[in-house]
Amino acid sequence: VHPFNKKEILNDPRLDKTYKKVPIALLDGEQVNDSREIIRRLCAMHKYTSPTAETGTGKMSPGEERDIDWAYTHFLPILPACLYSTLFSSWKAFDSIAALSNFSPLERLSVRVGGPLLMFAVSRMQKKKQGITDPAKAFENACSEWMQRVRNSGGAPGPFHGGRNPDIADVVVYGLFQALRNAEVLQAVRHKNPALNAWLLETGKAITRQ
Repeated sequence: VHPFNKKEILNDPRLDKTYKKVPIALLDGEQVNDSREIIRRLCAMHKYTSPTAETGTGKMSPGEERDIDWAYTHFLPILPACLYSTLFSSWKAFDSIAALSNFSPLERLSVRVGGPLLMFAVSRMQKKKQGITDPAKAFENACSEWMQRVRNSGGAPGPFHGGRNPDIADVVVYGLFQALRNAEVLQAVRHKNPALNAWLLETGKAITRQ
């Protein structure tokens, strides 16, 4: 979706034009907004069975709900401060967005030039709002907290939040990490935190097998 004009949303007759954020999902013809609500609806549609549950309920476990909420309210807000902390890092982060999009040449240019400037400004506001003075340290602490949550999840012994198999919390947090997959800040933390590095490797393998 074009970050400035939102034309993909505005030009789709199936979508409510008053809601211009992403992600948006069309499930059985109904528009569903917000990542967490989309996840809940998909769990119900596919009769998801949590690794900690004995039978399929179509719902996440309380532990999954709790730690997914933590991921979106505490972990996710740190990422812009890491990705767009300087104009140079912001410029680099928009390389893939400009290259992989289906925008026209003019739209691609506007995103390539305006996007880094906008996100650099957003990053500064986000750091102030979250009280972040050192983005790398805040990210390192959040990674340590995630691994603590993995250990305290209450599932069967195993490398994942879900125990022997990944649960929805594993998948969601792994997805958030993908925003930083080429960032130096993540490589540094993976080197300092072997448990996190192992979790990322094992979760990636498990998701690929599905």
